[in-house]
Amino acid sequence: DAIPFKAATVKLVYYRKRHGPFDKDNALAWAKAIFDGIQDAGVVADDSAFTFAPVECFKDAADPRLEITIEETHA
Repeated sequence: DAIPFKAATVKLVYYRKRHGPFDKDNALAWAKAIFDGIQDAGVVADDSAFTFAPVECFKDAADPRLEITIEETHA
């Protein structure tokens, strides 16, 4: 079994069908259930130890998606 990260940096990159206004604060709030799932999966010991990189958003009409990168950080 893998030992969960004690702390991690999380980066969200949204690819949307169309370009337009995008609220980055709401993007983090929208992903709350995802962060809880990452903790439940045992990737991190506690999701309160996440540091968030700036949220990015791009247009990709052919393949809209959310890409999440998680990197262990050391205190």
